[in-house]
Amino acid sequence: MRSSWFRKPVYKKVNLIFLLVIAAGVSLIFFTPAGWYVLATSIVIWIIFSFLASYNICSGIFISAICSVPVKENFISITFDDGPCKTTETLLRLLRKYDAKATFFIPGCNISGREDIVCKMYSDGHETGNHSFSHKSWFPLMSPKKIKDEINKTQEAIQKITGKAPAFFRPPFGVTNPLLARALNSSDLKIIGWSIRSMDTTYRSQDRIINNILDRIHPGDIILLHDTSKHIINVLEKVLVYCRKENYKPVTISELIKHQV
Repeated sequence: MRSSWFRKPVYKKVNLIFLLVIAAGVSLIFFTPAGWYVLATSIVIWIIFSFLASYNICSGIFISAICSVPVKENFISITFDDGPCKTTETLLRLLRKYDAKATFFIPGCNISGREDIVCKMYSDGHETGNHSFSHKSWFPLMSPKKIKDEINKTQEAIQKITGKAPAFFRPPFGVTNPLLARALNSSDLKIIGWSIRSMDTTYRSQDRIINNILDRIHPGDIILLHDTSKHIINVLEKVLVYCRKENYKPVTISELIKHQV
């Protein structure tokens, strides 16, 4: 299973290295003007490194995340973020039509008034994952306690409907940092990333989104889609048609992990 670049998060060790380099730069200031360059360069590199690591969920710098799974057969996982919404029922019908299973990462705030859709996901054999409660843009900057409260609130909301608490969590925007790492320190939730980011909320061209998926798909891939994407219905059907033609079997994350080699 390719969880991330590192088996265990390494941000504490990386921070220690940068602090030592910065301390060396500060010390050099008293002996040579080059100390200022060492100090400034170290700080800039540390900021850039931290930013890039935070926005790459599969880096494993802060949290280990499952981004793909090595499998012998043509199993893949299609995942949806940010639902349920008005298009989710259509997505469920499409998945049923092509005998495909998926994993839906749900923000708890979207559940109220759509409990029947969440129930339908579960009864159709799909999987529900935790996607925080509020999905606020500043979620990654919340305190560990507030992050944990949001996650627990969504766990309870989904369990109330399906009778089963999610086993997986995907951070909003895929952003990770030490605050999230601390919040999840005592949690049994597995973090799920992706190996194919469809860019379905970014690209305006439907064909570009589809090609971005189909040109890269391989057994064991985890594909990121969004219920809320403008082109999601057509994109999903094209992907499912391709999967049927090429003998790919879309399964839930749990099922994908069961088939790892």
